[in-house]
Amino acid sequence: MPRPQHLWHALRTGIAAATAYGLAEWIGIPESYWAAISAIIVMQSSLGAAWSTSKQRLLGTLLGVVLGACLVSALGTPHVAFYGLVMVLLGGLCSLLRMEVIGYRFAGVTFTIVVLVADPQQVWWVGLYRFLEVSLGITTSLVVTAVSARLTRLSA
Repeated sequence: MPRPQHLWHALRTGIAAATAYGLAEWIGIPESYWAAISAIIVMQSSLGAAWSTSKQRLLGTLLGVVLGACLVSALGTPHVAFYGLVMVLLGGLCSLLRMEVIGYRFAGVTFTIVVLVADPQQVWWVGLYRFLEVSLGITTSLVVTAVSARLTRLSA
């Protein structure tokens, strides 16, 4: 028999993912599934945990977009060795900025999407869309988590 807390978590996650995906589709973001994926990743058991990690995810995503778009704009798509070197340097930059590992993870994923997937002519658009997708997923998850925490307190 399923445990109630697992069902509650599944319901919240489903609402957050579907809402993020629906909003991204409505806005017209090309790869709207990333909003849903971001929402699923962010869902936590408490609002405090979700908020602290969400700040790191947003900062990491922004850093990955800016670094990746600047690199591609200046030099084009990087060679594999240069890409690896920049990933290492990105980790050092995240450390200097006192970001947590989760921030670096999102910076690295976003950097990779921007530099290896993006058409060099569209790199800033790809970066903007990526930031919007992640932001939508994070925001939706935070709202769903906050509302569900409130409902839980009211029913107790």
